[in-house]
Amino acid sequence: MVLAENAQTLDQLVIELQAHIHESGLQLRPRGSWRGVLHRYFSGWLMRAAPRRDNAWIHALGYREQLLLGLFEDAIAVAPPESTTLLRKQLPRLRAIHMDMHYLGGAPRI
Repeated sequence: MVLAENAQTLDQLVIELQAHIHESGLQLRPRGSWRGVLHRYFSGWLMRAAPRRDNAWIHALGYREQLLLGLFEDAIAVAPPESTTLLRKQLPRLRAIHMDMHYLGGAPRI
């Protein structure tokens, strides 16, 4: 249930950020990088080999979530003023997800 709520929160965050980008006239990237595709493939392979898959997935999600939070905080530091307000509004959501992931699987391993 916690993971489903976090997924909904992230979906809403993406929708709001996409609307902001669209309003500013910028173009969205239609898909991720080749590194992202490779990472997803490799992660999926590792998870199938893990003895406790659920725990391994939670740690992998926690690690990615921690990276997302860090990148988001870095983006706030360099964002133009008109974007900073929206980004700061989203920050508590990401921090709440960070705490959820921390308590679900323990601190993500780096």
